[in-house]
Amino acid sequence: MRQILCYGDSNTWGHNPDYTCMEDLRYPYEVRWTSRLEALLGEDYRVLAQGLCSRTTCFDDPVEEGKNGMTFYPVCLESAMPVELVVFMLGTNDVRPLFHAPAEEILRGMERLGVLTERICRESGRKVPEILIVAPAAVGEQVEEREFAGVYDRTSVEKSRKLPALYQAVADRHGWGFLNASDVVGELGKDCVHLTPSGHLKLAEAVYEKIKEMRELH
Repeated sequence: MRQILCYGDSNTWGHNPDYTCMEDLRYPYEVRWTSRLEALLGEDYRVLAQGLCSRTTCFDDPVEEGKNGMTFYPVCLESAMPVELVVFMLGTNDVRPLFHAPAEEILRGMERLGVLTERICRESGRKVPEILIVAPAAVGEQVEEREFAGVYDRTSVEKSRKLPALYQAVADRHGWGFLNASDVVGELGKDCVHLTPSGHLKLAEAVYEKIKEMRELH
């Protein structure tokens, strides 16, 4: 059984932008992109979905504990071993004004996660997995008028648009795979942050195609 680790935030967790009560805050298992990806890959693969709402690449939230993706990641990776591929999709929470983080600083957090993956696996004597960096869908233009007004602002929109080019450059430099979610997911939900069911399906299909491409290259 080949294992793929998907490490991300609320869009990997499955946050439903149309929820009306806490019981439907999370999409059903079969709707989430990670579950759809597993179905596409077939019975020889297991997709380990490690999504957490408000997770950042490397920043500590002063209000909510446990949101620093760098802090938890080594435990997550080692507990999942062996893995053939790690898919990272983080950065949406990093663009919040709370962190005052330039896009270049968010990039460094993402790059550190990839490098940390390689180091941990080498030091433990494990095969180094392939790495796929997914730039999250850019925050929607009207985010300041929707549910997350005050959490995101205009700078969030602008920084989120800068991330794909930065992520692609670092992926190319390290020989990692890259995918821009904005190119495939279509329109975001009404909160301008989270994927629709259609977006989850399209992302799963795009990640699946990227995995096939990466396997052909290696």
